[in-house]
Amino acid sequence: MSYRDSSAKHRSEIRFCRRLRESSRFRDEVGLFVLSGQRHFMKAYQAGFDWLRVYVCFRLLKNIELQQYVGRLEAGGVDVRRLGPEEYRAFGFEERASGVAAVVKQRWVLPDGIDFSRHRLWLAVGQIRNAGNLGTLLRSARAFGCDGVLLTEESPSPYSPEILRASMGGVYGLQFARVSTSWLSRFHASGAASIIGATPHAEGRMEELNVEKPVVVFVGEERSGLTPEQLAVCHQFAKIEMEEGTDSLNLGVAGSLFLHEIYRKRRLR
Repeated sequence: MSYRDSSAKHRSEIRFCRRLRESSRFRDEVGLFVLSGQRHFMKAYQAGFDWLRVYVCFRLLKNIELQQYVGRLEAGGVDVRRLGPEEYRAFGFEERASGVAAVVKQRWVLPDGIDFSRHRLWLAVGQIRNAGNLGTLLRSARAFGCDGVLLTEESPSPYSPEILRASMGGVYGLQFARVSTSWLSRFHASGAASIIGATPHAEGRMEELNVEKPVVVFVGEERSGLTPEQLAVCHQFAKIEMEEGTDSLNLGVAGSLFLHEIYRKRRLR
């Protein structure tokens, strides 16, 4: 390959990676996403994700363990591109170049294939507008033993750069399934798990929740909360008790408190 051909291919890959980072529609069409940074690379590797391509600059990547991970992926047939510092920085993966990034396959499960008798705590999210809120919820979900997340048709994908960053690697330890309102209605009727609606209008407090059977904590949009259709699929409702006259909590904080309460209750049994 000539220098000109090599340079053209390099520019083409930069455009491809940039499009993956910037376009949620394109990410979903091709089923891929870009991860970058040493924390994300390590967690995705340890979680057994499928890799399309790795970009590495060994002059920037000083972590010996991660260098070994790259070597194992290459030995297993993954396309590893070795770049110089300036070549790596040209991709714009991070503000401070860490030396390792990758194009990775998204990981989804079919909701009908979930065994809720084994996976006993899930989070369901509605139309969350703020990527930071969803990232915080995913980070908390991973910390408090959540098995996975049911994403409604309106909710964003967890594989955007903003959500990946806000989750601090929590994405890689969770299962994700995309669900419709009709699926949630059938799931409600099946009784496979108790769906808990997190709403400030509930009469009961989250400390009073029954968590004996598998549960799904359902949180809605930041301002309007759960829709009437979403409320209709819930078996239980609960609120977070607060001082009178205070504003509602940030969605990421509120959802995290619900998950921790269920985690605490089960640890005490």
